[in-house]
Amino acid sequence: MDTICSCTRVNNLHYRSPRNTIIYNLVREGDGEYGIECYIKGQTKTDYCLCRDISHDRATAEKIFKLLSRKKVYPVHVKDILEDLYTY
Repeated sequence: MDTICSCTRVNNLHYRSPRNTIIYNLVREGDGEYGIECYIKGQTKTDYCLCRDISHDRATAEKIFKLLSRKKVYPVHVKDILEDLYTY
């Protein structure tokens, strides 16, 4: 698995809550499938998500990657958003 693009976002939900650094990676597997890896820096495995085979087209995968990182989507929500994206 190779990392194609990487993006780091800092998110504050509330002025009293701690800052979370969210890391997004667009990854490519050996057979031309693209996926998204997302995790909160310094947190446990429960704050980690790897969605494989979101697209065989790099441009489509990059659009999804940019959307998720721009909106600062937390790892726990990534799979649900991708499922909704491909269902509707």
